[in-house]
Amino acid sequence: MKKLIGCLLLILVILAMVTGCKKSEEKKTDLTFWWPPFGTAESMDMEFWTKNLTPWADANKVNLSIEITPWETIEEKYLTGLSSGAGPDVGYMYAEMLDQFVTMGSLEDLAPYFSQAELDNYLYTNMGYVYGKLYTLPVIVGNIRVFFFNTDLTAKAGITTLPRTWDEFIEFGKKVNAANLGSDIYTYVPQWTERHYGTLQEAYYPFLWTAGGDIFTQDGSRIALQDNDAAVRAARFVHDLLYVHRIAPPESLSSMGNAAELFAQGKIVCMHGAGTVASTFDEAGINWDFVTSLKDKREAVQLVADVLFMNSASKNKELAASLMKEITKPSIMEALHTELSPFPPISKGEAYKDNPKFRSFYENPQNVVIIPVAKNNFQIQDNLFRNLQQMMMNEMTPEQAVQETVNYANLLN
Repeated sequence: MKKLIGCLLLILVILAMVTGCKKSEEKKTDLTFWWPPFGTAESMDMEFWTKNLTPWADANKVNLSIEITPWETIEEKYLTGLSSGAGPDVGYMYAEMLDQFVTMGSLEDLAPYFSQAELDNYLYTNMGYVYGKLYTLPVIVGNIRVFFFNTDLTAKAGITTLPRTWDEFIEFGKKVNAANLGSDIYTYVPQWTERHYGTLQEAYYPFLWTAGGDIFTQDGSRIALQDNDAAVRAARFVHDLLYVHRIAPPESLSSMGNAAELFAQGKIVCMHGAGTVASTFDEAGINWDFVTSLKDKREAVQLVADVLFMNSASKNKELAASLMKEITKPSIMEALHTELSPFPPISKGEAYKDNPKFRSFYENPQNVVIIPVAKNNFQIQDNLFRNLQQMMMNEMTPEQAVQETVNYANLLN
C-alpha cells in the first residue's frame, strides 16, 4: 500500500513538473522584427539575426519572429502591416517613409524607454527625432554616396587626375571614349532601368545637390524643386550625358545589368554608388578610387540615416525597447558591419568596420546632404523617378519632368 501511495505521489510530482514546464513555455512573449536584406542573399540576413538574437530571446523568454523584407516592397509591406495591426514590434525604415507612419500614429515615442545615458552613448540620437519626438533610433548612418573610378582603366585612358567638377567630368568622359578601351568597357553607367526610386541617389541626386538644389525644404514642409533652376539644370545634365556628350551608353536605358556588378567585373570606368559596394570591388581585385562629388554650384555628398522604430501597437513595449538595445549594441553592430555590410559606428563603444578609404571622411564629414522627413516623401520621389525615366526616353523635357513632379506634390498636399 505504501509503495502504491509512493508511486502515486511520484506520478503527481512528475505531472506537476511537466505542467510547470508547459506553463513556463506558455509564458514566452511573442515579438516580431522586420529587417531589409543587406547580405548578398536574404538568407544571410536571416542567419545573421537568428544567430545573434537567439541568446537575447532565450534569456528574455521571447518567441522572436524575424522577417527579411525585400527593398522593392518595403513601403507597401509596412503600410499594409501597420495599418492593419499586423506590423512588427520593431522594424526598419528609411527617412522617406517616416512622415506617413508618424502621422498615422504607428510609431511609439522611444524617450520613456531609454535612459539619458543610453541615448548619450549613441552618436546620432539627434537624427532620431521627428517633429520633436524621439520616434526612431538611427541604426544605419553613413553609406556615403560617391563616384567610383576604376584606376587601372583610367590609367589606360591616360588620365592621371580624377574629375572634380561637371565640366571636368565631361572632359574625362570624352577622353575615356577616345581611348577606345574596348567594346565591352563603359565610360559611365547610370541605372535608369531600375524599378525603385532609390536609383535617384545614384543617377540624379548627385547632380541636383551640387547644382544647389533640394527636393524638399530642410524642415520638410514643402517641395523645393522649383526654388531655383537646379532641378532642371541637373535633369538636363544627366540627359545630355547620354544624348549630347555620349558618356552614358544607350544600354543604360534598357538592357544593361547592375552597375556595381559590371564595375566589379572591370567593365565600367566610372559609376556612382553607395559606399557599401566598395567591399565587393575589393573582393573582386578591382583597383579603385573615389571622389565625393562633382562640383557645379557647390560640393555636396549624400548620407543616409535609416532607423529602427517601435510599433505603437506593440503589446510588449518594454521588451521591444530591450530588443532595439540588443540590436544596436556594439558587438552586434560590429558583426553586422563585418559579416553583412560595412557601415561606420553608431555608438561610442563600437569599432570602425567600414572601408578604410572612407574613414577620414566619416571622422570629419563635409558638405553633407540628408533627405529630410517630409510629407508624402516616398510618393513624391517615386513620381520624380518615373518622370525622369520618361525624360531619359525623350518623352518629356527636363522642364516638364520637374513641373509634373511639382504638380503631383501639390495635388497630394
